[in-house]
Amino acid sequence: MTNITPYTESQSLVPPAAEIRELFKLSETLCSTNFVPDSFRGKPAETLAAILYGRELGIGPMQALQQINVIKGKPSASPELMRALVRRAGHSIATIESTPETCVLEGKRADDGTIERSTFTIADARTAGLAGGGAWKTYPKAMLLARATSQLCRSLFADVISGISYTPEELASIDAPTIRPLDVAPVQLDPDLVPAAIAKRQLLDACGGDVDRAKAIWNGRGMEPLTDADVDALIEQATNKTPDDLFGEVEEAEIVEAN
Repeated sequence: MTNITPYTESQSLVPPAAEIRELFKLSETLCSTNFVPDSFRGKPAETLAAILYGRELGIGPMQALQQINVIKGKPSASPELMRALVRRAGHSIATIESTPETCVLEGKRADDGTIERSTFTIADARTAGLAGGGAWKTYPKAMLLARATSQLCRSLFADVISGISYTPEELASIDAPTIRPLDVAPVQLDPDLVPAAIAKRQLLDACGGDVDRAKAIWNGRGMEPLTDADVDALIEQATNKTPDDLFGEVEEAEIVEAN
């Protein structure tokens, strides 16, 4: 059975500012020593966060730094800490079977007597793509115990573990889905063609910024590239005077003469 020293200096979940300052000073000191894991070394803010998390769980600073890990932004707890928290709360966890092939744990709640079993096998590990390497190859019995522990705690003792539902090994094995690039051949642009976007811009410039006139001349050509000849034809059409343009110029000239 793992013993845990309760941390009861304050009953408030959020410590007073003065206490936080003292804890931060402690964090700065601890994170510069060899007594903390590498993940906290030289990181006072992360060290403080772990101490505060441990404080909410009722464990001391040193135990929090040794038993709580942060994997991909999520706190995780060692299986030893999970079992200790459950037993400290008055519940029980018994090992029914523990071999390199299978681990079966049985948990019982002290408040309502609910009993539940958790089983994790090496076959489950293979299905999850875990077995075959690393600690799963050298220490399969311990790895199965860790998985069965977290599985049982999530199911039966969720109120005890307070959100630290996974062990560090479990969180580290949860990878984001691999996104495979689409097998699409690269688009080869013909150097003799003009992209539609560029042709549109040239046409709009030729129309003096008149969007309606440019749209009328473009006439729903879409976004297919154009040849230089096509672009020249559009520009010529835009620069040619229409009867309406000529009539408008005559009106303007008459107005000027009248004045």
